[in-house]
Amino acid sequence: MFGKNKRLSLEITPERFRAVQLQVSDGSCTVIRALDVERSANSRDADRPNAGADELRELLCSNGMKTTDVRVVFDSGPVSITTISVARSALDDISERAQWYSEQHSPIPVHEAVVNFRICDATDEDPVPVVLVATEKRKIEKVLAVLSNAKIKVRKMDIVPFALERLFLDQADDIGGKTVALIGLRERNVCVAVQRDGRAEFFRYFRIFENMAMQTLVERLKHTLQAYADWHPLSRIGKVYFYRLAEVFSQLENTIQRHTGIQVVPVDPMKNIGFADDDMRSGLDLSRLNSIAPLIGAAL
Repeated sequence: MFGKNKRLSLEITPERFRAVQLQVSDGSCTVIRALDVERSANSRDADRPNAGADELRELLCSNGMKTTDVRVVFDSGPVSITTISVARSALDDISERAQWYSEQHSPIPVHEAVVNFRICDATDEDPVPVVLVATEKRKIEKVLAVLSNAKIKVRKMDIVPFALERLFLDQADDIGGKTVALIGLRERNVCVAVQRDGRAEFFRYFRIFENMAMQTLVERLKHTLQAYADWHPLSRIGKVYFYRLAEVFSQLENTIQRHTGIQVVPVDPMKNIGFADDDMRSGLDLSRLNSIAPLIGAAL
């Protein structure tokens, strides 16, 4: 039924294996299978480094999931995302200077981090926005060790905020060249991305603490949107697109609009995503969506 463009997205946490097999072709994306499985005690045993790999391999094989085009998404440990301005003349050297930039702007010590970047070169402006990402090296190395021991070759690595940005910005039909914010609510964190001229150039990703009050969260979001305004004073956010992957803070959309004065538009995170099995689609509650949405985004 499905052709050659099958992709497999994985997320490996200390507690769970998550996997989504998709068919991606001609601008369409169809979910074939999705798994969210608790890891066994043996799999989590630090003294048995191959146990996790064996369990993952067996899980994928028993469910017919091919591992020829694999993407892995990370959401464990600290993630620091900062937008900086870099002179256009210095872009050629940014690969060599990325760690230096991270040392200046990231709270994660550079010797403990994996550093990457995204150049947001949608216009001819100078300086150029660059999104700098630092993630905790130790957590990534543990995941890559499991995949290596399972003999799974990874084609692409991603982080949750970028994966969600790709998935959900595609759901809004009238963005065009406007400046808009995308706010995504998950069970334990919030992702904010600001898109200008067709390219996301500003990100924030922060945790929701236990018993966090809605007012505290709204103030944090207001501060984040203001941080973008301060960084790019000539670009005004005209609309907020909001997607929900958790039941918490049931009135958050309305509260954001009331406190910021910016129109908030809910978006359906699965609007343009197909499902091979109708039962899979009908059983997609928020808890399930929270676990698979980043994996779908990582495959796009």
